[in-house]
Amino acid sequence: IALPGYLLLSVLGQGGMGTVFLALQQRLQRHVAVKMLHPGIAANQLLNERLEREAKTLANLSHPNIVACHDIVHSDGNTFVIMEYVPGRLSVRDIIRRLGAVPEALAVKIVREAAYGLAYAHEKGIVHRDIKPDNLLLVCEDEITEDDPALLFSQVSSRVMIVDFGIAKGEAMFEGSPEVTREGMIMGSPAYMAPEQALNTKSVDFRADIYALGATLYHMLSGETPFDSDSPLSSVRKKMEQDLPDPRKAGANVSVQCMALLRTMTARAPEDRHGSYASLISALDHLVSLHDSSG
Repeated sequence: IALPGYLLLSVLGQGGMGTVFLALQQRLQRHVAVKMLHPGIAANQLLNERLEREAKTLANLSHPNIVACHDIVHSDGNTFVIMEYVPGRLSVRDIIRRLGAVPEALAVKIVREAAYGLAYAHEKGIVHRDIKPDNLLLVCEDEITEDDPALLFSQVSSRVMIVDFGIAKGEAMFEGSPEVTREGMIMGSPAYMAPEQALNTKSVDFRADIYALGATLYHMLSGETPFDSDSPLSSVRKKMEQDLPDPRKAGANVSVQCMALLRTMTARAPEDRHGSYASLISALDHLVSLHDSSG
């Protein structure tokens, strides 16, 4: 694979639809992340539209907790999105794999950082629609080799960044740009998506992102995927019929205050969740301060 002006150095990540490379932007001599579709599906119009929309979405967002988009390049039949490189590329899923259950103090800090970014995106008319552990990256300028959770936020530059706005909702920002979903298509990750997103992906609002962030918090606290099942359809059915399980039953050490927050974030009905990001962040601030004062 060749991209004029860029030297592709290594693979940062791969998914079912595409690959993200670490690359050197030769003119500016800086490292960037380059996202492209797999060659076999590069001609798929819907997926190209999704990639184009992601680039346009990110180009309109500028926030410390959201990855930035530098450019979009078409070359040799493929589309390349040139994005900010996040040092370390340590995802929340990586942290869960490393630690098992993530200590509450660290988990709520991660969720608060993500909430800052989502609140800003919401102000710009954007709903992410695919918040999950894989799409939250921790900035780590220096490599962290020890399994000490406290070290994850010990660096001055440490923060969480939201990535992958490929199915974000924000049509009003892009005049004439088509929606990335089709009638009857469920977009998102079944284990984390809000129940209403499975019913109608197009109509969801910011409260769907709050639910997904709560499901991510559950995964961190318990070390288990919420509503784990053999099939995506079964996961969706479970969350429509049941509240999120109590992570303490899986042996997690979770405070009463954090349980109350988790229950509100993942309420099945959107109107029973936090009515604003200000309300959610206030609750998270309170939890963080409780841990800081006791630690």
